[in-house]
Amino acid sequence: MVQEKPAGPRIGSWIGAAVCALGISACLTIVVLGGVRIMDEGGFVASGGPYEIAHPVPPGLWILPLAFFGLFAFSIAHAIFASRVKAPRLMYATWCALWTAVGAQTLWYGLYPPHGPAPAWGWIIMGGVFLLVGLGSIAAYFATRGFFEWNHSEMSARRLVVYWAVTVTVVLVGVPLGIAALAAA
Repeated sequence: MVQEKPAGPRIGSWIGAAVCALGISACLTIVVLGGVRIMDEGGFVASGGPYEIAHPVPPGLWILPLAFFGLFAFSIAHAIFASRVKAPRLMYATWCALWTAVGAQTLWYGLYPPHGPAPAWGWIIMGGVFLLVGLGSIAAYFATRGFFEWNHSEMSARRLVVYWAVTVTVVLVGVPLGIAALAAA
């Protein structure tokens, strides 16, 4: 005789979703602040090779590719854990936040470049496109489903409030963790 699993809250999936939300937040922070470090150097950095390096890669940016990979991995894992407890997923919100944050910082650096005369039209155009993608995606999602899928979750209202309270808390904790990880790298 096969025993069925109880239809309880699946605490492991709740913990997994929270850990992944923390990872998403930390990785997003590293990517955005790593981009700022690169733009502080003029937007062009390099290391190694046979050519003279005008702007070397700032120390600690080896963590930037890991953070990009982390965004993908944590977003996918969060979607899996959240779907197990029928909770909203952060995947779409993660990428909207990334495009919007990178677009805003690129536009800012286009208006106030650290090296050379203002305005830097390449950065302004690129920042505008990134902002259009990020903010346009947010608007499209609001128009089609609601940004955090509040009305589309199969969770009870009480569990949904707890889920969002936990998620927002760990996302806020992830920001200083990302800053610390980038500083320590």
